Amino acid sequence: MIKISQDNAINLILVISAIVNPIILLFSAELFLFALFIETILVATLLSGIGNKLFLGVFFLTQYSGVSFLSLKLYDIYITVFFITTLLFFNSKKIIRAVSKKTFIYFLLLFFIAFLSAFWTSFPDKFVHEIIRYILCIICVFLFLYHKINPQKILIILTGLAISNIILGLFVVKFFNIVAFESVLYKINSYPLDKEFRISGFFSDPNKYYLFFCIILLIGNYLYSKSSKKNKGQFVLLEILCLVGLILSFSRTAFIIVIGYLLLRWLKSSIDRIFAKEVYKILFYTFFLGVLLFSSIIINVFDDFLRDFTILIGREESLRYSASLSESNRVRAWRHAWEIIKENPFLGNGISSWEYEFFYPTHNTFVGLTLDIGLLGLLFFLAVTRKILGRLHHYYVLCLIILPFLTLDIQTYRLLYITIAILEIQNHESMYIRASSVQ
Repeated sequence: MIKISQDNAINLILVISAIVNPIILLFSAELFLFALFIETILVATLLSGIGNKLFLGVFFLTQYSGVSFLSLKLYDIYITVFFITTLLFFNSKKIIRAVSKKTFIYFLLLFFIAFLSAFWTSFPDKFVHEIIRYILCIICVFLFLYHKINPQKILIILTGLAISNIILGLFVVKFFNIVAFESVLYKINSYPLDKEFRISGFFSDPNKYYLFFCIILLIGNYLYSKSSKKNKGQFVLLEILCLVGLILSFSRTAFIIVIGYLLLRWLKSSIDRIFAKEVYKILFYTFFLGVLLFSSIIINVFDDFLRDFTILIGREESLRYSASLSESNRVRAWRHAWEIIKENPFLGNGISSWEYEFFYPTHNTFVGLTLDIGLLGLLFFLAVTRKILGRLHHYYVLCLIILPFLTLDIQTYRLLYITIAILEIQNHESMYIRASSVQ
């Protein structure tokens, strides 16, 4: 009789659910939702450890972020239920103790600035939604600091999540041109394929699809770096799967991330560690100086590359609104946002102010935050995210965090804050172990 480990059994369930769920949706949206409910309970029950159950449930349901029940995302419902359960049945005082004083203060200040923006926002309804998102982000941090994960188990589970998300992307494209189911209780949608071919699974946006792979690769790298390195094959498999997932999104930013990741990874492995930091500094300053001196030439070359590459990957439709760097909707939004930011640089113009000012989101976390809650809010956000920016290797930070920050609005992305919490608690435990060994 073949024995299968608990972790591999859960990965098998994740893969089977990714194959079966799109087929179930062909017949009944209600049955699809019921299947998701049963699968969530099943995987959470089978996996040992409260923190592991929390992690798996949130990440599993994030793959279905285009699905909402009673206007709430499924993963937000799971987070809320877990939080209430923690307050009722666990020592909730430890939640506050688990957070370092600085981190806790920065979170409170970020939330306070966002909350203050209610007094000058032009969209009160949007403000309520955004504040709820900030609250959920803080809850995510608290929960993942309180309920610790098992790094070895999670590293294996991340592989299953990567495989299942790739399968979901391919199967949704196979069976649906447009996923659009809606009733009084629920809403199920994904990125429509009637205009251009993009793989997004049950995400409403292909960019969110590739961002999911960025986050699990980031967490996987950190957990692997803190492990005994015996499971190198597991991490390499995760790397390959995540890079494949990024490519499948057919996002131009995702392609740049993959190229940059592979190039910088090669540099890291090829150059002696003693000189690696110096080499990265030389490359950075050379690039920065080159951009300043030859900006017009670089823009022309990039425009030609952007047009040819967009045609190569079959996304000619995108050339209507992003044919060149100067004509890109994103760049135009940034320029317009900058003019508005100058009017209220320190406290911003209120939540979702882009909807009042222009037709297109900023698609830039830094610009979006500054536009909404000013430089003060941006400062507190950087203080909160410093855990990621300061504790991972530069090429992971540059490719998997900085590039998404520059091209997406992810200031209230739950998985980002979960990553911060995991880095915080894992680093704290590593310091404790080192201090114990010295004693």
